[in-house]
Amino acid sequence: MESLKQLGIQTILGERVMTWPEHPEIVDGKVKTLVTSTGRVLTAEMVLPCTGQKPHVALMAAFRPEVISTTTGRIRIHPTLQVDNSSSNEQEAEDLSHIFACGDCAESGAIQAGHTAYWQGQQAAQNIVKMIANKEVLLAGPLGEYKPTHPAIKVTLGRVSNSVYCQTMADRPSITASSPMPTVPVLPERGSRIFQFLSCGKYIRTVA
Repeated sequence: MESLKQLGIQTILGERVMTWPEHPEIVDGKVKTLVTSTGRVLTAEMVLPCTGQKPHVALMAAFRPEVISTTTGRIRIHPTLQVDNSSSNEQEAEDLSHIFACGDCAESGAIQAGHTAYWQGQQAAQNIVKMIANKEVLLAGPLGEYKPTHPAIKVTLGRVSNSVYCQTMADRPSITASSPMPTVPVLPERGSRIFQFLSCGKYIRTVA
């Protein structure tokens, strides 16, 4: 939080916006006013609402509605990020192990955030590579499992730095630092196929 204060950014935690201005994201010369759950009144030239998102599961819901959680509206998955079809009739259940779900649409137990989708996409890509290798009798080993990390939010501060706020502050305090993203190991090209993960916008080239 200290890094945000140094930039003159005021951070308010533990409050919800109860009253939103009309056309909050349009700069039209009008003062935008919003009211929080504590009665705090805030004004600005522009307000960017970042709440109320819903997972986009229409494609999977039309294909196999039984894999959509009735409580969260997300796609049920195994720890390997493969779609979980176990609640269906075992005699009629179709093997969906070749379908992966990542990001906000997946019932993973993690928060909805870009970094969550990134790490899930990386794990899914590694598992796809292993599935292809196992099929070719290369014995790449069992599939890896995704494990949610501590809830955190990152705010970009310029081109090379960011501020990360983590819920478990005791073992990971708020930090400001450059954070280069790691790369995903892939197999060399050989009759390759491209898998696209819409959740993180990365193209992973693997051996088909």
